[in-house]
Amino acid sequence: MLAPVTPPNATAHAGRAVAPKSRRTEGGVTDVELFAYDSADGARGALRDLRSAVKSKTCAAFRAGGMRYTGVAPRPAPDKGDEAVAYRIGSREESYVRRHSVVVVRDGSTLVSFAVKNFYDPQGVAAGEESREAGGGDVPGSAGADEEPVVPSTVVDAQLGKVG
Repeated sequence: MLAPVTPPNATAHAGRAVAPKSRRTEGGVTDVELFAYDSADGARGALRDLRSAVKSKTCAAFRAGGMRYTGVAPRPAPDKGDEAVAYRIGSREESYVRRHSVVVVRDGSTLVSFAVKNFYDPQGVAAGEESREAGGGDVPGSAGADEEPVVPSTVVDAQLGKVG
């Protein structure tokens, strides 16, 4: 669900990045992907497969597109659409850990994926650097070194309002 390509059995795909209007607004860029299926049953099956994969120990780490992902773990899903799944996942980029939080909502025959990410500096935390200056540096992420990214509920609500 992180790749901007049409997954198996989906008939169409569209993706966009949603950013706050102001830099003062909490949160960063949210990647929004829509996947259309021929029927609600097709979308339901795809979400069922995703839910099973998130809970499976065999999918705790995998490779996709040259990137190795680890730390796959279910998260509490919002009560949105017909059903939803949420999970976290990580990958590495140089000395940073890239952390992703993903929420996937089914609305009829459409799956809508929302993904946010930040960079975590394990070496910086070990050295006692618990936060970085807001807006400082070229590394996106939250101000707190230990904060996991959170999919903004305002983005989820606004985008789901456009699907129906």
